[in-house]
Amino acid sequence: ITNDLRYRTGIPSSVIMEYGKGKIGLITFNLGKNYFKWNHFVIRDFLSDMVNRLWEDPIIQADGSHLVHITLNTQGDRLLINLINTSGNHANPDILGLDEIPSVGPLNVSVRYKKKPASLRLQPSNKKITFNYENGILTFKIPELELYSIVEIR
Repeated sequence: ITNDLRYRTGIPSSVIMEYGKGKIGLITFNLGKNYFKWNHFVIRDFLSDMVNRLWEDPIIQADGSHLVHITLNTQGDRLLINLINTSGNHANPDILGLDEIPSVGPLNVSVRYKKKPASLRLQPSNKKITFNYENGILTFKIPELELYSIVEIR
């Protein structure tokens, strides 16, 4: 499987191959250098496509913004979803600081989860989140992500 984003070299920009019981992916150019140079959504789409091809059944998916990093953690019996707003011109070496970071959202989130949870809360505000649970998939909406929030699933 190759990705169609190409430079004028004629070499595919990425390749995914079967390897043992899984897959391995190769990006054939310096993605980081090009992202810092152009900071363009096409590069984010390219990387997102690559990740989606490698993980065909991810635990979590979020739609609504390219500018959110997501990490999963567990603490006891709780699943914690960390949502980090990465908007702002961080890659520009001429900017010493940001006056503000614009909010992003709404975010539509789906999570593969073993059973219907008792509750979802947005931390640190401890705000209750309305959710749906069907066929092992938990879905909910985060109307706005300012800087950083945690979705706590119990």
